Amino acid sequence: MRTVEASAFLGLTPQIVYYRAAGLSRDAQGNIQIDNKVIAKISRTEVAIKFMQPAPAKILQQLVDEGLITPEQMELAQLVPMADDITAEADSGGHTDNRPLVTLLPTILALKDEVQAQYNYKTPIRVGAGGGVGTPDAALATFNMGAAFIVTGSINQACVEAGASEHTRKLLATTEMADVTMAPAADMFEMGVKLQVVKRGTLFPMRANKLYEIYTRYDSIEAIPADEREKLEKQVFRSSLDDIWKPVPWHILMSATLSKSSALKITLSAKWH
Repeated sequence: MRTVEASAFLGLTPQIVYYRAAGLSRDAQGNIQIDNKVIAKISRTEVAIKFMQPAPAKILQQLVDEGLITPEQMELAQLVPMADDITAEADSGGHTDNRPLVTLLPTILALKDEVQAQYNYKTPIRVGAGGGVGTPDAALATFNMGAAFIVTGSINQACVEAGASEHTRKLLATTEMADVTMAPAADMFEMGVKLQVVKRGTLFPMRANKLYEIYTRYDSIEAIPADEREKLEKQVFRSSLDDIWKPVPWHILMSATLSKSSALKITLSAKWH
């Protein structure tokens, strides 16, 4: 794989730095050749700048010490940015920081200019944008604001090629601004992270927020009051919590000695997938 999209990063990890540095070399003319491309999707300046700057020397040295990259690749990694392209992700469906596009994109473009002036990269970083770009006019406005490219997501699910059911595609195609809300994310449940979902025609947001409220209120499954537990089993899961716990896939189990309190958060989050 020669191009990856780094999404939902809170900071740089040794893995993404290793991927980037391991693809660096010099061609016959002595120019730096970047074989492993990175597109970083961000919504915060503190994360964006990490991908705009060269890889941290501390992580690079660790990779050299472990024999994963060569000293030359460490040297080259400090001359190029961590990412070739940056996608400014504005308010959108799914995971979002609810950043307005008209605020986020100019901010990231200005940050890119500052970094370019500091490091003078031979090939400047490109900055694109995504989030709420669902019409030709929205796409044109995004390009007019300075985006080098645009990324679309939710609107693609309304396409025939998405493979979604006719009901789902019709619901997405008719969803308007007031038809969405925030709900707990299954994949980042323990962190309290929320994502933007459609609320019209679905009970998911209401049920998801109720599950998270119960998760944060009680320390274990046993601590859930009987009447509350009965509502969960009848109205949400439509089966007992004990039955739900039994078939949890092995790869979700982080330890064979999970406590019942851990069982609660895994049960509630795993059921959403």
